[in-house]
Amino acid sequence: MIWLALAISLIVATVLIGAWRVRQRAAPNVTVMVPVDLAPRIEAAARALASAPPWHAATQPDVPETAAAIEAALIANNPRRALEVAEAATVASPDSDVARIW
Repeated sequence: MIWLALAISLIVATVLIGAWRVRQRAAPNVTVMVPVDLAPRIEAAARALASAPPWHAATQPDVPETAAAIEAALIANNPRRALEVAEAATVASPDSDVARIW
C-alpha cells in the first residue's frame, strides 16, 4: 500500500513541476515595438503596388530575342529551362553585352 501512495505522490509531483515549468516558459516578458506610422505606410505601399503598371521585361526596346523565352520559362516556374535559353543565347552571340546582361 505504501508503494501505491508513493507512486501516486510521485506522479502528482511530476505533473505539478511540469505544469510550473510550462507556465514559466509560456509567459515571457516581451516588449513589441511597432512604429506609429506603420499602418499608413502599409496602405500607401499597397495602393502603389495596385496602381503600378505591370513590368514585362520582354517588351522593353533593348532586350535580346530570347528574352520572351526566358521570361516565359521563369513565369512557368522552370528556372532550368530559363538558364538553358540564356546560356544558348550567350553562346550564340558571346560579344553581345545585352545577351550577357540578360
